[in-house]
Amino acid sequence: MLTPVPSLDELARDPQRAANLPAHALRSLIVRTATLQNLLLAALMNAEAEEPAAAVPAAPEADRMLTPDEAAAILRRSRRWLYRNADRLPFVKRLSPKSILCSESGIRRWLATRRA
Repeated sequence: MLTPVPSLDELARDPQRAANLPAHALRSLIVRTATLQNLLLAALMNAEAEEPAAAVPAAPEADRMLTPDEAAAILRRSRRWLYRNADRLPFVKRLSPKSILCSESGIRRWLATRRA
């Protein structure tokens, strides 16, 4: 004779009941919980997909390295000024004594701290 399989609600109220269940009842419960878990996961994924995009943080943009001429134009300074001050500017990467590159996002952050 087969033992009746308790409902998931019944087991949630009294988890000890699972200890005495036969194998066929345990298999049935496992199948039901797996099915329920898949349905809940699908519902969660749908709910997250319908949330406004503003709730999801934007992926950071890749930083672009600028030539001295491009950086000087953004800074409204001369290329010569940029080379003279390169060692004091946090966004400058010195490649060699006569060659530099500048981080575009670094320039924008640096300018933001200097504006009123």
